[in-house]
Amino acid sequence: MNSVKIEEELVKSGFTGKDLAAMRKRLSEYGITYPALIKALHSQFIVMVGIIVFLMGVWLYIIISGDDKSILSFSITMIFVLPLIYLFGAVKLSFKSFRYRRKNQKISHP
Repeated sequence: MNSVKIEEELVKSGFTGKDLAAMRKRLSEYGITYPALIKALHSQFIVMVGIIVFLMGVWLYIIISGDDKSILSFSITMIFVLPLIYLFGAVKLSFKSFRYRRKNQKISHP
C-alpha cells in the first residue's frame, strides 16, 4: 500500500492533517515506513501508560504511608514530570496510533 492510501486510511480513522504532518516529519527523520512508525508509536503509548501508572502507584503509596515532606516533594516532582511526558511523548499521536493499530488488528485477525 502506498503512502497516499495509508494517509487516506489514517484520516478515516481520526488522524488530522497536523497528525499526518508530524508523522511525515518522523518518517523523513527516521527513514521508516508508515506501518513501522505506527507500530513504534503504538509501543511508545503502551510504555508511557506503564510509566504513568507506575508513578501514580508510587504517589499513592507515598500518600498512604509517607510523611508530609515526602508527599509534598513527590507531588512537586509529579507536577513537573507529567507535563514532560506529555510534551516529549507525543501522547495524542501515540494514542491515535494505538487505537488505529488495535482496531486494524481486530479486523484482520478475528
